[in-house]
Amino acid sequence: MTAILRVNLGEHAEELQNLPITVNGVQLGVTKGETTEVEVEPGWSIIEIGHGFDSTAPARFHAYRVDHVDVYVHRFQDDRVPAGGILGGRYYLTVEHSQPTPPDPDA
Repeated sequence: MTAILRVNLGEHAEELQNLPITVNGVQLGVTKGETTEVEVEPGWSIIEIGHGFDSTAPARFHAYRVDHVDVYVHRFQDDRVPAGGILGGRYYLTVEHSQPTPPDPDA
């Protein structure tokens, strides 16, 4: 069984339409409207929206079987990535989950 990942573009929906939603290097869908849902496998994953240098900063999340995970898109202040550089573009992601997150195996 899979989990549902809800990508919430919020106020950025218009400017971030039709961009790939990539989880663990695999495109699972494209952004449509304010919220887009895609199915993901349970376990630890990394999500990005967009492609190449024009993608969001990645976010790591954990999903359980038959689960819902919410991902929110935020814009960096002044359109700049903290500490400079171009990776991560102008946007970053945060993840909210109703269930406790297990210890990160890479920590």
